[in-house]
Amino acid sequence: MINSIKKPLLIIVLLATLITPIVISAQDLTTQSQSPQIQDVEGLRAEFKEYTQDPATRKIKYEMILKSNIDSDRVRITWTTTGANVFEPQPGYTIEGTVARGNVSIKKGQTYSIPIEITVTGEAVNELFGRAEAFLASSTYVATVRKNYASNNEGEVLPLTDQYNQAKTQNLILNVLVIVIAVVLLLVGLYTALKLFLKWLDKDERDLGN
Repeated sequence: MINSIKKPLLIIVLLATLITPIVISAQDLTTQSQSPQIQDVEGLRAEFKEYTQDPATRKIKYEMILKSNIDSDRVRITWTTTGANVFEPQPGYTIEGTVARGNVSIKKGQTYSIPIEITVTGEAVNELFGRAEAFLASSTYVATVRKNYASNNEGEVLPLTDQYNQAKTQNLILNVLVIVIAVVLLLVGLYTALKLFLKWLDKDERDLGN
């Protein structure tokens, strides 16, 4: 009897142990920005840059920055993404679902910016993974970047930064101004049309009187 009770309890404890780190990780992503994970080699150094999300379109731009210590005319760039987001069509990439592929050439001593743009579509824990493979005659150099981030049900990347909140406020003010200008123009147009109509009506009555 005791053994039959212990087994379900043991299963519950094991499941809780497995699930808890995942929940904590997701909560951390919503409250603090995690640094990207970068793996590179001496011949091909990598950095990662994140831009402020556009509050109007929910688009966000990322960049893999490559510092080359080699010459290669064949460097394969591969971006993969998971979560509630999609790649935006952009020059230099062939996009197939959650994978975007492109090719570049690099020269020794030069720095290259490899951008990618994503539209966040909803609430999720997302991952963006970028990989650069530089092919030489006798070897291959690989550099990778990985960024994990959370987003809310409005497609906003979490945590909300001061820069994003400022851009969101500016976007709201701009939308209000556009609406106000549209209403003013409509009222001016109606007033002008009514004035012309009354003028035409008055002229028509005078013509009939004559």
